Amino acid sequence: MAESEKQMGSLLVPALFSYAGIISIGLAALEFVALWMLTGKIIIKESGISIINIAYTVAWSVLTLLGVAIYSFMSPGLAALPTVLLYVIYSVLLGISVVLLVVPLAMFYGKYRQYQSLANRYNNVKLRYNKARTDASSLSDRLKKIGDNISSTRALIERSTQLKDIADRNPDVIIKGVNERPTMPEFSIPKVNYVIVGIGGGGSALLESYIEYLRSQGAIKDEPTNPFLFVFFDLNSSNAERLRKQYEGTEVAPKLYVFNHYEAMTPDSIRFTNPWISGLYQESEIPVQAAGNLRFAGLAAYNAIRSAFIDEVKHRLESLKSATGYSGTMIVVLTSLGGGTGSGSFLKITMDLKKAVKDLTGVDPIVAGVSVIPKEDESAVNHANAYAAIKELVYLLKHGSSQGMNYPFDFFFLVSREKPVRNVDLMMGLAISRFLFDLGTSGAPRKGEGKGVEQGTAFAHTFDLEDLRTYLQPIDLLTFSRYEIYFPASKLSWLKLVGEPVLSEVESREKDIRNTLSDAEASLNTLKSDVSGILNDIDALYRDMQSALMYPNFERKKQDMMKDLLSIKSDLSTGAVTAASLEGDYKRLMSQSESLGYPELSRRVSEFRAAVSETISFLRSPPISSIEYVFPVKSPDDIDVGQLQTANLYGMITRLGLQDAFKSALTNLSGTLAGVGQTMTNLNYDLIKAPIGSTSSFIEFVRKYNPDLAREGVVYTPPIRNILQLVTTAPENVSTADFPTEKTITLALQSKASNPAFRLGYVPAKKFSISSYRIIHGIYLWSVAGKGDYVFTDLSYLKRSYEQLKLQKNIGLHHSLFYGDFKDFEDLTGVRVSGMSPAEGVKRVVEFWSSYDPELDYIDMWGVLRLAFVYEGLAGIRNAFDSYMKEASSAIDMLSKGGTAVPMEKISRLAEDIASLEVPKVKADIDKIAEANRVARSEVIDRALLGIKETVSDVYNVLSSAANSLEATLTKLSEVEASKKGDYFALRELQELRNSIITVQRKATEMAEEFINAYG
Repeated sequence: MAESEKQMGSLLVPALFSYAGIISIGLAALEFVALWMLTGKIIIKESGISIINIAYTVAWSVLTLLGVAIYSFMSPGLAALPTVLLYVIYSVLLGISVVLLVVPLAMFYGKYRQYQSLANRYNNVKLRYNKARTDASSLSDRLKKIGDNISSTRALIERSTQLKDIADRNPDVIIKGVNERPTMPEFSIPKVNYVIVGIGGGGSALLESYIEYLRSQGAIKDEPTNPFLFVFFDLNSSNAERLRKQYEGTEVAPKLYVFNHYEAMTPDSIRFTNPWISGLYQESEIPVQAAGNLRFAGLAAYNAIRSAFIDEVKHRLESLKSATGYSGTMIVVLTSLGGGTGSGSFLKITMDLKKAVKDLTGVDPIVAGVSVIPKEDESAVNHANAYAAIKELVYLLKHGSSQGMNYPFDFFFLVSREKPVRNVDLMMGLAISRFLFDLGTSGAPRKGEGKGVEQGTAFAHTFDLEDLRTYLQPIDLLTFSRYEIYFPASKLSWLKLVGEPVLSEVESREKDIRNTLSDAEASLNTLKSDVSGILNDIDALYRDMQSALMYPNFERKKQDMMKDLLSIKSDLSTGAVTAASLEGDYKRLMSQSESLGYPELSRRVSEFRAAVSETISFLRSPPISSIEYVFPVKSPDDIDVGQLQTANLYGMITRLGLQDAFKSALTNLSGTLAGVGQTMTNLNYDLIKAPIGSTSSFIEFVRKYNPDLAREGVVYTPPIRNILQLVTTAPENVSTADFPTEKTITLALQSKASNPAFRLGYVPAKKFSISSYRIIHGIYLWSVAGKGDYVFTDLSYLKRSYEQLKLQKNIGLHHSLFYGDFKDFEDLTGVRVSGMSPAEGVKRVVEFWSSYDPELDYIDMWGVLRLAFVYEGLAGIRNAFDSYMKEASSAIDMLSKGGTAVPMEKISRLAEDIASLEVPKVKADIDKIAEANRVARSEVIDRALLGIKETVSDVYNVLSSAANSLEATLTKLSEVEASKKGDYFALRELQELRNSIITVQRKATEMAEEFINAYG
């Protein structure tokens, strides 16, 4: 029984392990399928091991089942095998199957863990990336908000600064708040249409300044009846485009015509319309859309588009005339004389506009010109252009003919840039704008106003535009001086309602922006660090993924992750919002050169702070100036700006107790020309109406040939012919006994002018200001009496540069008048160009300009004065000899008659004076004046030269006859000596007299010979 059970146990072992093998085969098969499904591939190492496991397990399982049969057949032999051994054998076989079953799973798990590690790292990168994007977006929003805050703060400062500019330009404006329109003063404009023309770069600046001043007055309105037309012409298209864009969308735009047909200005069109160019300019390239500081080029380019330009202006003026119903027109031409476009074309443009207006309205327009003279430190070309333009102006002024080309201006003002002041161009533009505006708005008081006039305490003569035309007839170039008296109502209202409150706000904003930027910088640094870490991890992860071998299913997911990593990297590096782009945004906000950056904002805030501080300082202690008198406001905080709405200058002065200061300021209205106010042209007042040549012979000569220079027994250098002083203000400001009388004002003007006059311009709008202008007309600009110093001091460097360029044989490039207008040239100058080609004709014109000296047209003044000095010297010789011979003859007669009181001291002094005489070396001066007069053809100088010639002959006759006359005197002296023998005292005086006569006789003989050598 025991043996049987033992045998049965041995038999059960194979069967038991066979069943285990079958289970193992099933698991291996399941493993194979699972690996196939999980990896996406049938044959891989792991599945191969599973197949081997199946085959191996099948083999040993089958062999195990066969072992039962073999056992039965071979029972006796196998029975000896112990059951434990069978277990061991079959356990080893099964164990191998289990190992082969586990190995693929272990291999799969290892690769799965590798994949999962990469996936975890990817997910970590993804989380950090999403956080970085959120942080970047938040930082971007903050930076954008900072930019918006900077922009809005700058806009606030700019608006406040614009209001300050308005306040600075016009003391009568009341600023009401940063977002409110200022209270503009009321004014009346004469019933004329204004055509304001800017030509060239300098004209652009002046036109812009004038437009801005009109805007600050509220004078320009978007209404068809607003009587302004602004015209701009420049060869520089960018300059024209800038001006056009500046006023685009404003009330100025409908009234502004900016020439823009530059396509019509080609080299071919310029040569075609200016055939004379070939005789003047041989370069292949003609200056187009830039005159290059050459005046001829400015004219030539204008000629190419002349018809279209004038037609457009005429069309616009016709529309304006129809809207306003006004037939009268005032043309104001603004330019610089130093450039090419404006200086070269302004005369022709003005002539064309004047004719166009006359054709359109049937009425001659009032034409004013304002031109700027270049500074001394500008180029010689600018100087030569200006001097050439002045030569042309003076020639037309003196020689223009109604039958031919005529001087186009009713009045032409010169303005110097050479001024020792800061912001000279700003000052100059503002002064010109105020002057032109006040000319146009001054007039008689309205009914019920101007009581002082009615009571006779002020002035009966009020200003009108026609005063310019009637009183200032075009006989010379003009300039003006200005002097302002005002209470700073506009500055005070700006300070209280804009300056101080806005400063407080922008300083608070600046602080917030600065703190926000500091926080943004910290956030940016953190973001940059995070992004840098993410990018480094992406690179490492990407490399690891590239080197990792994955099952197909895992490989596909890995590839997706790798693509996503590249996308993340790209987005972090070059996406719409990156650390680099945010850093760029931050740096732009912190850039010194960025207009919308914090440093620029900080600078603007500092400037605005300084502007507020300067305004406070100005109000409390206005600077002492000869240009203006500003009443101080010691305590701005104590003044209620609301009262400015109804106050006026005199009322505020009374409230502040400044009546004495007001009286002092009014006294300045009758100050001297050089002492009060600023003259816009540099004039040497010491050379104007200054005593000169006080001897009787000098005065005698001047009185004979130019009596206008000799007044009240004194000869003066040329005075200013006319000065028209215009004082403009509201009537209530002059209705005071402190206002200077007309007599006081005109007496002060007489110190330099022959015909002073005064006009009072009532401008109700000027509630807080009194503006005084002295329109200086008939200035003798040139050198006085050959002394080399110019009355108009700028002429010294202008002429010097002109003469230097003339030596280079290209001075024709700097002229423009008469180029192509050969008939007018021939009619006015008498120089024949008929029958010549345009190229030859222009050469003849250039020769004329090169030789023409504008001083010749004033030869009646300087020629007479210089000849008076010659006459003074000659007359001195004649008078000295006449006096001596008269005294010597009288002394001898006295002695011969027994007299003893011989004036030997006087005779000796006369002899000493004669001994010191020299023959004047003035023939060259006389010849020079005579040569000049052959061109000038002045009858006054002809007569003066004849007088000098007669004086020379007379003096020579005195000298040549003096020897014979004195010889006869000596003979008579000998007779007297013979009668005085024994009279020691008488003989001693006679001997002294003899010696004196011999000395004078010898001097007369020498000088007579020198006269022959000197004068022929």
